[in-house]
Amino acid sequence: EKYRAFTESMRETGIMKEVDDSIIKAYTENVYSSEKSYIVRNRAPEEIIQKAGRFLGERLEEGLRRKHSRETSKNRAFITYIMRTLCGYTYKSICKYIGNISAGGVSRLSNEGFKLLKENMRYCNAFNSLIQMG
Repeated sequence: EKYRAFTESMRETGIMKEVDDSIIKAYTENVYSSEKSYIVRNRAPEEIIQKAGRFLGERLEEGLRRKHSRETSKNRAFITYIMRTLCGYTYKSICKYIGNISAGGVSRLSNEGFKLLKENMRYCNAFNSLIQMG
């Protein structure tokens, strides 16, 4: 009862109209602008691999199917990771693309590729350049 009397007395003084007007003004004038950027995941692996190779100064296509080299292993890991993140490829589709590798091998390479981005600025810069290219 006391609260109802209080709110009705506020209505009579015009304060409620001011409060209502300021709420409406704040609601209609404030615009939410998301700063999110989206990564398009439908790019062709050949295009991505070629561009990544240019950023790294290497021909990545040649080392993709070759094993047993430390640098080739890093490049395979990086390529696998970018195929997952930028091309939207599944482990199965990466297995088909690379050939002679299991889904577990692709998973391991993808994880190694992610670690490369965190630990090696060369790969991180190449990845960021690929993202910025759109």
